[in-house]
Amino acid sequence: MNSGTIRIENNTIFWDYKNESVMSINAEEISVIGEYTFESDSDDWFLVFVFDDGSWKRISMYVDNIQYLFKFLSEYIHINLFDTQLANSIQTKSVVYYPYSLRGLNLFVLTKKEIKLSEEVNNFLNKKNP
Repeated sequence: MNSGTIRIENNTIFWDYKNESVMSINAEEISVIGEYTFESDSDDWFLVFVFDDGSWKRISMYVDNIQYLFKFLSEYIHINLFDTQLANSIQTKSVVYYPYSLRGLNLFVLTKKEIKLSEEVNNFLNKKNP
């Protein structure tokens, strides 16, 4: 499955697909990092970046250079290299990697109709940005 590739320039993460930039994320703006998966026959496993305002972006875990991205994030935010937790999941699930205070908790409340940040993640963002 070709889901594009990751490149990083000046602390900005770019997700490129078919020689076009699909998305960019400034590493300085990341507040929470996690992963989620859902029941699907296609791209069903994502790395998620949450920002102070509660908005979020996702990158397919199937992109080329995903390990390069993990290494960059590990060095940038000074955490151990990620151990993905949902690699073989066939169920709808989510989990937080960073910050450590939320590690292992649900990133999202996932239903068939919507995806919203968990109460714990919302509380963290609200305390960070009163």
